[in-house]
Amino acid sequence: MFALAYALLASSICSLQSPAAAKDLPLRLREAVELPSAKERANAAIRLSKIRDVPIERWLKWMQEFGEFAQVDSGQHTFRSQLWVADRQISRSLEVYVPSDYETTRPSPLLVLLHGSGSNGKQMLPNWKRLAEQQGYLLLAPTALNSSKGYSFSQLERDTTMQALRWMRLHFNVDEDRIHLHGVSRGGHLTWDLGLRNRDHFASLIPAIGGPTWVIEEGRNNMRFMENLWDMPIRDLQGSQDDDRLLRNLRKSFERLEAAGNSNAHLKEFEDLGHSFRADTVDWAGFIDNSVRPALPNKLLVKAAHGDNERNSWLRIDRVTKEVREIVPLKVKASKWRALDEAGKALHVQDLADASTCQVIAERTADGNFNLSMRQVKQATLMLPMEWVKGRKTISVTVEKRTQNLRIKPSAKILLLDFVERFDRNFLPICEVKVKP
Repeated sequence: MFALAYALLASSICSLQSPAAAKDLPLRLREAVELPSAKERANAAIRLSKIRDVPIERWLKWMQEFGEFAQVDSGQHTFRSQLWVADRQISRSLEVYVPSDYETTRPSPLLVLLHGSGSNGKQMLPNWKRLAEQQGYLLLAPTALNSSKGYSFSQLERDTTMQALRWMRLHFNVDEDRIHLHGVSRGGHLTWDLGLRNRDHFASLIPAIGGPTWVIEEGRNNMRFMENLWDMPIRDLQGSQDDDRLLRNLRKSFERLEAAGNSNAHLKEFEDLGHSFRADTVDWAGFIDNSVRPALPNKLLVKAAHGDNERNSWLRIDRVTKEVREIVPLKVKASKWRALDEAGKALHVQDLADASTCQVIAERTADGNFNLSMRQVKQATLMLPMEWVKGRKTISVTVEKRTQNLRIKPSAKILLLDFVERFDRNFLPICEVKVKP
């Protein structure tokens, strides 16, 4: 089916030679977004960008109006979906709850629920259906790969969950600025991991009895990215008698968040509980309703362990120095290592990981003016929307006190390449500016 759709899309684009054919382009755009692999979507976007006589303003209008959604009855539904992950299809069970006031013409908040080991998506819904019905939230609860096992911090697990979210956004009218992520135990670990690596997809994080790690093997240290969440609303629920290492990691994480300036991230511990929590201690409606992803934030921070298009909203890291590594060698004298207790060893591992992590902080200080601070980064890219560049030919970028006036050029290709991947109606970049230190 996808191959046929792609063939039809390619032939249709080739035949479009005049504005008269433009009425078909919203459908072609939809078909491009629905293609299974990133490579196919990129090729389709490039072909669309070559169509003559289609101004960027028209593409922007179609993207802002993107989405034709079938009406689904209210209540709980089970969908068996084929998710395209790492160039192959993976069949997953997706549990969805639709509130009675859901309308296909109006974007709705979404709460993504990630289950623990030995559980499944269906078991996550009962605790949230009443709130979802009262507040008008959509619920998505995917059943994980190897659901009986603990979280292994693998790219496959992360990609599968993000593809489940992509499926949900293609089939339901989800508000891009109100996607909230909650997980329990295994799902709590995954909630932290996804939030740390994909800050610009979520409005809030609600992890429970799960956390970041300091493990250095296999690139499992994700606490090195904690400052990515400097402005993320977080409510973490955790029993104080749980695993000592988990509690150590969580307490250290919230120390780092506080130091980074996050005043809306709170760890709620229950002194009488172990690997469990109580959910009735938070005003969830108030917290969720007041947590909104900033579509065009004026300040961004990206910490990353490799330079493969690591991104937060309009800021992307392209190339990094050789010191940046996902897996960090354990450099310490054997005698010193033996002298450290467990907490000391964890701190040493974290210090090594932090030293091997790159960072860019970017701030839009005024119209057409940006300040950047770059550490262990050779090149970053600013992806700018129409609102910030309209009527301009250059922008002013200051990196470590050195100011450059850089040319900007709106591009349908840039716009389309970004949209077929993210189809984010609230953030539509039309030009890219490469920045070097």
